[in-house]
Amino acid sequence: MTNSAYFFRDINNFDELNEKTKKALSDGSRRQKFKIIVEKTLSNDDFLEFQKSFIRTKEFIKLNTYKLTMNNDAEYLCILVKTEQIDYGILVNSAGYTYAKNVAIIWLGE
Repeated sequence: MTNSAYFFRDINNFDELNEKTKKALSDGSRRQKFKIIVEKTLSNDDFLEFQKSFIRTKEFIKLNTYKLTMNNDAEYLCILVKTEQIDYGILVNSAGYTYAKNVAIIWLGE
């Protein structure tokens, strides 16, 4: 089975991402394929802080920017940002930037 999610570009925060994801789901929008190449587990507080602004430079994104492209199978290559206390994560494809340029929600444990 192919991994796919609703990705959005230049999203400010989790609330905006969540609303756009719900709309895409109700509209039947097309999902984008992805492949997780790095996992970053944050403390619960740091994860919640990360969700407040996706457009801020993050060191863990900056260190992996060169990897976060699209492969020959048209899959976004992503960092999965998560915490142990919450049942979802954020997929990040920076597309050459040092912030979360393209983001998607992924439910963990499904």
